[in-house]
Amino acid sequence: IFTVPIHELYLDNISTENKLSFNQILNDISDEYDVKIYNFTNNYSQLKIWNNLDHIAYNENSDIFSKDISKMILTELRK
Repeated sequence: IFTVPIHELYLDNISTENKLSFNQILNDISDEYDVKIYNFTNNYSQLKIWNNLDHIAYNENSDIFSKDISKMILTELRK
């Protein structure tokens, strides 16, 4: 399971309570089903790779997300 990245402006408007609740849900899922959670929610929020507030752009700078996803997939395939 992985979470998608969220732009900094969105993250700034999510309450701390909601962020904690979301993380608790992820932890509960991970514990109950013995799955790893790859949390990309905050990873790229401040980088200049966003096309708009909802989407990472498709360009050489945004390749970081694609590389992280491919690493995640390869890690899981090796299990």
